[in-house]
Amino acid sequence: MVISFVYLLVGMGVVAMCYYLLREEVTVRVAQFMERTRVRVARLRARMGLISGPKETQVTAAAMAAQKQQQQQQQQQKQQQQP
Repeated sequence: MVISFVYLLVGMGVVAMCYYLLREEVTVRVAQFMERTRVRVARLRARMGLISGPKETQVTAAAMAAQKQQQQQQQQQKQQQQP
């Protein structure tokens, strides 16, 4: 009876961890998708001449730089995790 209880607790803990990791992964990917979409829309607006001033162009450049930096950090983390 005690073994079954411990087995159930461990199983529930594993399921909870998997759920947390999945939720975190989805949150990160949605945030990346939104940022990429925002950058692409800004580029499109710039090509079409719909941007009203240089401030929006600076924001786009800053977003692109932040995205590149984030990608580089992720690559470095993956390289460090590999044995």
